[in-house]
Amino acid sequence: MNNLFVCGVPRSGTTVLAEVLGAHSRVVLGIERFKRCYRRPDFGPSYFSKTRFCSLVDGDCDRAKEQIEGELARAAQKFDDAMLVGDKYPMLYKFVELFRDRFPNAKWLFIVRNPVEVGMSWEARAKNPKDKWPEENGAIRSISEYNKSLLAVLKALKDNNSLMVINYHRLFHRAFGVDEAERLLHFLGLPACELFTAAYTAALKRSALLGSRRSIAPANIAEAIQSQLHARRLLSVCSKSKCGLTGMPKAVLQLKQERDKARQHS
Repeated sequence: MNNLFVCGVPRSGTTVLAEVLGAHSRVVLGIERFKRCYRRPDFGPSYFSKTRFCSLVDGDCDRAKEQIEGELARAAQKFDDAMLVGDKYPMLYKFVELFRDRFPNAKWLFIVRNPVEVGMSWEARAKNPKDKWPEENGAIRSISEYNKSLLAVLKALKDNNSLMVINYHRLFHRAFGVDEAERLLHFLGLPACELFTAAYTAALKRSALLGSRRSIAPANIAEAIQSQLHARRLLSVCSKSKCGLTGMPKAVLQLKQERDKARQHS
């Protein structure tokens, strides 16, 4: 049994990715199961034993006990047959280097999404008075974290073949999705699974529906995000990981064209 960590800038699609993977009969995946534990000096594989993972301890996470109990009960039922056991938490990309020695056989998934869409999602939550999302964490604040995540992933990609970058716009798009889902299962060493396929198909439908409802970013916000985006980092992440540039900002696509032309003339 190996470990699996799912991460990406908040509002990039980490939850839907984790839900689809968690539906697989051979995967046990928490949703911010150990959010408050990652910085503990003793945090390691023992946390992912059946007894520890399926028994909620005060201080493990921010979620209410009654909210997570059902998930842990379902995890216990399929734990013995699991090939991968892990957790999803957006900011886990900050811990790739720290966890390299603690979890030498772990698989890492980082999902990347168009920063304008990410920023608009941050903005919507920040402006919602009923949401606990910090008011200061609007669209402009998102790009700072986005750029930091790209730097962390680039460092991890240098000598880490256990990290896969997933392009949200390919995985959850009918034109590319099936191939991307197969690539994901292959990377994780997982067999085909009807439960996974059903969950993935449902996610594709939801994505199409949400896409038709998604509001267009105001020009000033879109421009502000793209002006602060570290486009070269994003291009490097997509290129080195071979996750593709589908859905990415024009600035990144233009930079790719410029690089290709320079190489042709060199």
